[in-house]
Amino acid sequence: MSLKELRNEKDRGNFGSFLAEALLADHFQRGLAVSRGSGNGGKPDLEIAASDFTATVEVYSPRNWQARGDWVGNVIDALKNADVPYEYAATASMSVGVPMHSDDVETIINQTGAAVLRQLDYDIACLTASAAGSRWVYAHGDTPMTTIVKLVHVADNASAPVRSIGSSPPGDLFQTDKEFDDLLRKIVRKAGQKQAARGAGRLHGLAVDVSRSGVDDLMELGRLSVEQWLPKVDLDDMGLDFIAVSIPRRGPLGPLRRVNASLLYEDVRITAKQLGELFDVAKCV
Repeated sequence: MSLKELRNEKDRGNFGSFLAEALLADHFQRGLAVSRGSGNGGKPDLEIAASDFTATVEVYSPRNWQARGDWVGNVIDALKNADVPYEYAATASMSVGVPMHSDDVETIINQTGAAVLRQLDYDIACLTASAAGSRWVYAHGDTPMTTIVKLVHVADNASAPVRSIGSSPPGDLFQTDKEFDDLLRKIVRKAGQKQAARGAGRLHGLAVDVSRSGVDDLMELGRLSVEQWLPKVDLDDMGLDFIAVSIPRRGPLGPLRRVNASLLYEDVRITAKQLGELFDVAKCV
């Protein structure tokens, strides 16, 4: 496979979505043949060939909560990689002031983030050693969101870019139940686009990577579950044989090969044995 998008992507959030596709493709390559869906314009992501069946899989990676972390990461990158003759220690954070759904946060970031980064780049370019102790506050238009950079230490250093940037997630404003409900609605909307149905495989499915949705830890702990909700989905109406809600397995150094998946499937068209070839099945309904 050649994932041009993964190599060329500069946006942190989009990179994560393309990475989810690459990780799932790697998971399928445990004895299955994997290729990219051909063409653009709504074509599905992966074509899978097993011993006695073929499957088309559309990969969906909703990032709900992760949009906040992606934004703070962009600010940290701007601070760390600035071409200025100074060393510094700083903190970067964002605040929304009031409880706000992650979709609204992502919309604000998309609309105002470029302007904030331009102002940050300008301020860094004007940096002097006397800026130690400064607090830079950036408004995101007329919204209640602000991005804050605190400069703890600044000193002349033309020999090496010595930078230490700290951050913390705004977890106190995370509305878990609402985020989970909206995640499920997003899965239904994505499935309703019927991209997988346009693929070449005999079987068609949607694989949803929820590792960047903000609810993946709660799902792994069993505190949230899709099993009671998924049977309400009409797979026939969506042109699907299965929906797999997957969480990549994790190790101390990052994602491991293979994924756990909870599945809703149509047992008339796809068997449990075939599902087992595609996924490590955590739960089937």
